[in-house]
Amino acid sequence: MEPQNLLQALHTAEKLKDTTRHCYTSGGRHESVAEHSWRIALMAYWLRDTFPEADMDKVIRMCLIHDLGECFTGDIPAFDKTAADEVKEETLLYNWVAALPAPFNTEMRALYEEMAALQTQEAKIYKALDKMEAVVSHNESDIATWEPQEYSLNLTYGVPQTRFAPYMQALREAIRQETLDKMARSCAEAPYEFRRAQPEECAAVLALIEQRIAWMDQNGLHGWNETDYTTYYPLAYYEGIRKDLFVLVDTRSGEVVSAGALFTQDARWPEPAPALYLHNFVSKVGAKGAGTQFLQCAERYARSLGKQALRLDSGANNPGLTAYYEGQGYRPCGTCTEGPYHGILREKKL
Repeated sequence: MEPQNLLQALHTAEKLKDTTRHCYTSGGRHESVAEHSWRIALMAYWLRDTFPEADMDKVIRMCLIHDLGECFTGDIPAFDKTAADEVKEETLLYNWVAALPAPFNTEMRALYEEMAALQTQEAKIYKALDKMEAVVSHNESDIATWEPQEYSLNLTYGVPQTRFAPYMQALREAIRQETLDKMARSCAEAPYEFRRAQPEECAAVLALIEQRIAWMDQNGLHGWNETDYTTYYPLAYYEGIRKDLFVLVDTRSGEVVSAGALFTQDARWPEPAPALYLHNFVSKVGAKGAGTQFLQCAERYARSLGKQALRLDSGANNPGLTAYYEGQGYRPCGTCTEGPYHGILREKKL
């Protein structure tokens, strides 16, 4: 390639240094498309001995050029990308490739067509590495940067593309285990542990509710009252639902600081859905952040079960609680009335 043509091509490719993907690095900044392309090329280089029958130099070339179309469109996350987006990117890319000097114009076009067809072993290797590197990057990033849908997506993304080779299946499973370990750690970050309640902790949950009722009475808030929650829901009730009762425990003191029951069904909701239902949610007065931590862990638990939403209800006459749930992303989707109780049904999409 003549020097001037090479410089022009490099200036176009340079855009990928500043074209960010939605994932973050372990250092806390957005990763670039160039970094993603570089690392899957590095993965291909390190797998040369694993696939001796394949043309791994061709795989490396595929990895290096696979996202050049994003020089013109930017990166669109896989869960947001439409067929129209793909057509636009391909059109702009092919127009640019056609303008490159020979033999690169025909060679690159042939590589792109081979990659799209996914029939050769080289194309299959490239595609599997492309998918898996994205999940590795998520495993390295702070879980707070994950999109809600990524808790389930990161467990399955790229699995179909790895089925062609036992090694790729083993690598994908190792990455999946990293994802599960990351989610488990995030649900049990010190000083809290999220888990199912032990038999002796049922009484502690009831004590939390009694404490919360007293606090609400002292502050003139409408919500739980003793008739509803210490008579209607006595200790025997919590012991009876213990298999569905979850607690957040302060690991420093062993104290239960938040709790709630998580059910897979609730007849009060207007329509069935693949959702998990939270009942009797309570947090210790003064345990700052405990309730939010419980909700986040419950949401991750719901995602691990393949649920698409977490649902709960809250009192209709408590503006503070309404504001709290709104801030956590729980939107009204109905009402419920049971005796003197008037509640708002709420749902958060996961």
